[in-house]
Amino acid sequence: MAASVAHYSALTGMVYLGNLLVGTGALALPRSFQDAGYALGLFTMLVLAFVSYMNVTFVIEAMSVASACLSEEKKLQDEKPSSSSSTTTTTTTTVAVIASGRSEQQRVRQQESLDESSDLGKEEKFDLKENMELGRMACLVLGRWGWLFFYACMGVYLFGDLIIYGVVVPKALMNAVCAYPDNQSLINVSSSWACRSGGDVEFSRGAVYRILVVVFGLVLGPFVFFGIGRTKYFQFMASFLRWASFLVMIGWAVQRLVAGTADGHPEPARPSQFTSLFGTTVYSFMCHHSLPAILTPIEQKARLQIRVGIVYLVVFSFYLTMAVTAVLAFGRLHDVYVLDFFQLSAGSTWDADHWTLVTLLKYFLLLFPVFTISSNYPIIGITLRNNVNTLLFGPDDGFASTVSTQCLVVSDQKEQSTWCGKWGWTLRRVVVPFLVVLLPLCISLVTDDVEALIAATGSYAGVGIQYVTPTWLVWHLRSSRADLVDQMPSNLASPFRHKAWLIFSFLWALSSVLIVTIHHILAHFYS
Repeated sequence: MAASVAHYSALTGMVYLGNLLVGTGALALPRSFQDAGYALGLFTMLVLAFVSYMNVTFVIEAMSVASACLSEEKKLQDEKPSSSSSTTTTTTTTVAVIASGRSEQQRVRQQESLDESSDLGKEEKFDLKENMELGRMACLVLGRWGWLFFYACMGVYLFGDLIIYGVVVPKALMNAVCAYPDNQSLINVSSSWACRSGGDVEFSRGAVYRILVVVFGLVLGPFVFFGIGRTKYFQFMASFLRWASFLVMIGWAVQRLVAGTADGHPEPARPSQFTSLFGTTVYSFMCHHSLPAILTPIEQKARLQIRVGIVYLVVFSFYLTMAVTAVLAFGRLHDVYVLDFFQLSAGSTWDADHWTLVTLLKYFLLLFPVFTISSNYPIIGITLRNNVNTLLFGPDDGFASTVSTQCLVVSDQKEQSTWCGKWGWTLRRVVVPFLVVLLPLCISLVTDDVEALIAATGSYAGVGIQYVTPTWLVWHLRSSRADLVDQMPSNLASPFRHKAWLIFSFLWALSSVLIVTIHHILAHFYS
């Protein structure tokens, strides 16, 4: 029996989706847009936004068909006499039915059962009433290899997230603590420079950054072991800070353009910088892994595909506005956009009378990633911890087991759960969480290049989650359960019905990864 879900309106669901889309990647997008050039940047963002939305519609369609499959199987199981092995039989049958299609005998029995239902009942079975997470659908539809592929991509993506979080927060705090050079054109500040001069003991900026990385891990790392709850009010506050900060940055950049103090001279295209823009844009449009949790509680799902499309259009317009104003207002951008405003002097923007307001806005922009990202760090860490535990040890009731992993490892769950013997509890609750915290922080200690980290995370793991998995799911469901796909309500069916769209999505993902990989290889040997 599925757990009850707190429902909310379609507007609230779309707000949650917008908040999920506009995250850390948006802070690195202006720099990547500037490096690649405005023409290439516009084209790349437009294509990636379209492909990302197309795969969102694939996720919604896959959720709907998978829900209908489970509804049919539950109906058949209810008609059978109960047995002691009903749970295992139901799970095994469901996996077999969805992943491999149905036998002719099953098809006849289910068709007879469906004929007795009303048309309304036929549509109701497609409703997204049960949380069909991507991991669960990968298990039910694609089998073990599909599940392993998804969770491997998810693990790498979350690992990259933790590295990025471990860089952005200490880097923002370092710039708030250390004195910043007066030269506005200076972007690559050396880490060997003194943080503040004149004291008895001088620390370099790099040393302060590494100290803050350690402090960041000591403060937030323990929550990965024990867990943390996030209240509704804190979510609203983080959402307000996020949107207010981005609107302030856009408004401030426009003010520089109007006042004539802008020094941006963007180029139309730099093909050599495509890989960074590609990875950052994929990362910025990532929402597919959390889409089921957002869409399932929505009460009224009429015109759901259209509403999601409107959200994507708004977010794309927002990203484009921020990127264009940034490259026009600044000659050379930082890898974290908020740093470009922190180095401005009051005289270069407004009159000296506004010095207090300008200073407050600087620190507000600089510290906003600290609060918003810090609130997400424990959640990402716990999610990665559970994914690693599930991959290594299989589902474990009360710890790593969730609704998306109940169907996994049916045949050899006992062997996977007991291979570590008496050390199982220690490995799950001590060793794995410790490594989840330690390894990303070690990488954060040796690099603070946010743009490169986001580009690498988005170019590989992001492609697997955002493009390959949704397309693979829909491809399999349309071929094995065409009978259900044809009955699906139009508000849940993807408008990209032709098989050519699936081929395009696969080819786009493959070609993009190949281009990025070849570029990295050539850059390594010829740099």
